[in-house]
Amino acid sequence: MKLKTIFLVILASVLLSTYGCANGNTAGITKNAGIFENTGKLNLNIPEESWKDAAPGISYRYFHVDPGNGDDLKDFFAVRVDPKRYVFEVHQNRDQESALTIKEIHQSRESLLTFNGGFFTEDFKPTGLLISNGEKIRVTSPASLLNGIFAISDTGIPRLFTNETTINEKKYPFAIQNGPILIDGQGKIAITKDTGNAASRTAIGLDADDNVILIILKQSLFNPANNITLYDFAHTLKEAPAFKDLKLHAMLNLDGGASTGLMVDGQYFPELDRVQNVVIVKARQP
Repeated sequence: MKLKTIFLVILASVLLSTYGCANGNTAGITKNAGIFENTGKLNLNIPEESWKDAAPGISYRYFHVDPGNGDDLKDFFAVRVDPKRYVFEVHQNRDQESALTIKEIHQSRESLLTFNGGFFTEDFKPTGLLISNGEKIRVTSPASLLNGIFAISDTGIPRLFTNETTINEKKYPFAIQNGPILIDGQGKIAITKDTGNAASRTAIGLDADDNVILIILKQSLFNPANNITLYDFAHTLKEAPAFKDLKLHAMLNLDGGASTGLMVDGQYFPELDRVQNVVIVKARQP
């Protein structure tokens, strides 16, 4: 374990112990409780592990999952969206200095769900295909790492394509390219090697009913071990009993690490760095 991680674990333990002593109770502290409530106070309550509605056709829940590799239990947060009722758009931050946070974008754009998008360069340019409102922001990249394109049609039909596919922006007004593909369209795990590089993760894909599923796993000061390799991420989403009923498929890895961030229904998982492209979700107009 790295010295930095050891320091964070010790600091978290001290802070939690101090808080519990001050309130005369430490029994309620649980690992899968979010770091902070909306008030900014330490949250000592266990999040309800069942789906909660944010709006008709948008729901979310926590998952406390054993990855099955002898590692610590992992805390996932998932959001389920009916794409026939909602549209997905891209908000672009033009540069690091003026970039808005996910929370600021969520509030200013009156979004119902907001999350980090795909990879981007140091000079704040997207690395792969981006289509928003039928406008092609960036063309498709042939890079092998960016092997997936998640797109939603004008009638609300979501699909996962490979980066060898030409996407018609008139038929698919939203598309985002990233990678690697975690689980392909047939539900098969697409990651064959484990690099050992663990980090916070963000992924987008589909469930058994072809709802769009957004899943994040995020490290924090109070949960520094809440990270995962792409190999274990893919296997957990496919094989963990907690996710079995969802029958996840067409799962694409988005930007992760310090970029991982999400906001829905007042639940905010803050990104550590400013993000170039951010996905927002709004009601589909009739």
